[in-house]
Amino acid sequence: MNVVTKNKLTQLLQNSRMNLVIAAAVAIVVVAAGYFLVRSYAGTPFASVEADQGTLSGNASLISDSTASGGKAVQFNAPAQTGGGGGTTPTTCPLPDYPSPSCTGTPVGTKFTKTVNGNYTASTNGEVIDSWHITGDVVITASNVQIKNTQIDGAIANEGPTGGEYKNASFTVTDTTVGTTTCSTDGQPSINGHDFTATRVHLQGHADGIDVVGNNITVQDSYIHPCYLPPSVVGSDGYHTDSIQDQCNTNITPYCAHITLTHTTFDSNVANGNSAANLGSQADGLSLADVTLRDNLFLGGGYTTAIWWDKNGDNANWIVANNAWVNKAWAYGPVDTESTCAHQTWSGNKIVTVDGNFKLTSTVSPQDCVN
Repeated sequence: MNVVTKNKLTQLLQNSRMNLVIAAAVAIVVVAAGYFLVRSYAGTPFASVEADQGTLSGNASLISDSTASGGKAVQFNAPAQTGGGGGTTPTTCPLPDYPSPSCTGTPVGTKFTKTVNGNYTASTNGEVIDSWHITGDVVITASNVQIKNTQIDGAIANEGPTGGEYKNASFTVTDTTVGTTTCSTDGQPSINGHDFTATRVHLQGHADGIDVVGNNITVQDSYIHPCYLPPSVVGSDGYHTDSIQDQCNTNITPYCAHITLTHTTFDSNVANGNSAANLGSQADGLSLADVTLRDNLFLGGGYTTAIWWDKNGDNANWIVANNAWVNKAWAYGPVDTESTCAHQTWSGNKIVTVDGNFKLTSTVSPQDCVN
């Protein structure tokens, strides 16, 4: 074999090896992308018929779904979530935009200083949990606990196992992600609590975002996106998914008072979503008082917001101001108040459209209280 022919053969072999390496790399990328796509729990355009029975509204339609309660679910249009990956700075997502995964949760680039494998109990008054990764739940039994810049794979609770043991426990949670992209099968909310303030938190991967079980709750500049699992996975008739709901029939207080929700995205645009805000409905709580909803974005569910002023609370009107509901992102309607508009003060509320990052794109119409 002459030298020229030998050199050409060598070059062909080298090119073949290179093509095989490139093909293998492309295959790995495709498989990995498919894996993470399957693992993700982005919002899907379905809502539950569980919340209430009524006439379907807008472009919603009843479809067959073997995983849903009763074998039926409601399909409607709503923007798909895009982006994600944790918060950036405290100044992102200001009005007229609404919080999203890109401006809430554990800040990008956070270096965890401590990892707790399993559950953790915060039992020291004034304890600070900063830049931790906790793979289980956080149970708070002390007062003035501070959680910030942290990833909690499980849930946060300061309610005891039977309802009233930790009545003096309180906490703040800031720039923190609670839950993972995998939907938990334990049926817990991301936060089950009272006497807490949540700021720029990203709540995900649980049956509910927040269960209100007592007084003094403030949620602001946050993004809440619960998930749904069917009866075949969690039994009964599956999750009754709410971004926030009251569970005020506990021993902590005779009622839940001083509930303030400000500039937060309550995203229940998930399969069989029940409500974005379920406050005061008959099955979930005894009574609520001093409730303020201001500058929030709501989407998903049968009735997106079931906000029922409760005669067992007090005589003060609830304040519902400058909130927005995503157009047609409901099965039956944006609002259900169970004929309590006389006890709610409404102003500046509207139906809107938003893009996939929850940036306001248009105002469709005003939204008044609906009895």
